[in-house]
Amino acid sequence: MKINILYRFKNYPHLVVDDNKNIWVLPYFSGKRTKSLRKLSYYEPRQAYRYNNGYLKKETLYKLIYRVNEVYGQEISNCPF
Repeated sequence: MKINILYRFKNYPHLVVDDNKNIWVLPYFSGKRTKSLRKLSYYEPRQAYRYNNGYLKKETLYKLIYRVNEVYGQEISNCPF
């Protein structure tokens, strides 16, 4: 899976925004567990994203955003050789 990263957040180094405006959590190691790549879900009544058993408001994330130009992952090809 290949993700074109356009934005990151100041206080959340593992959160990124791709070119389709989806917010992803990159894999990282936390204590004894490895957190895998996952997409954050948006909860409309609170106008927030669900992150680590809590909510991050959209307004807060807009204040912390900065632009980058990165690529995460690899392109998967169907060619056998």
